Amino acid sequence: MKEVHQIISPMVKGIKHVAFSRDGKRLVCSDLDTDHQVFVFDLTKKLAAGETLKPIAYGAGSKSAIMSLGFNGSGDTVIATCVRSVVFLKINGSVLESKSGTGWGKTPADTVMC
Repeated sequence: MKEVHQIISPMVKGIKHVAFSRDGKRLVCSDLDTDHQVFVFDLTKKLAAGETLKPIAYGAGSKSAIMSLGFNGSGDTVIATCVRSVVFLKINGSVLESKSGTGWGKTPADTVMC
């Protein structure tokens, strides 16, 4: 076991979930706070000695508790399964753009079915 990166982030209460992208270049984490923030890190970034890895994108995950996290195949969208919903978090610069859906019955036009 060898430390590759040291991550510092605003996840004050702790980390609830982590997941790697298929190619291993990105890491996503959700925090234990009530707003269920989600943070994405670029693991390919070369760091100077003593430098810590900071998130490349972050945003609110869901109003309900996140049960699991994962990336889509291309690694540009995080999928958060939540209590009674699923949230798709598209990485757009340093922001995670959120689209949600319930997967049950009809949904409004601005949501995505799972």
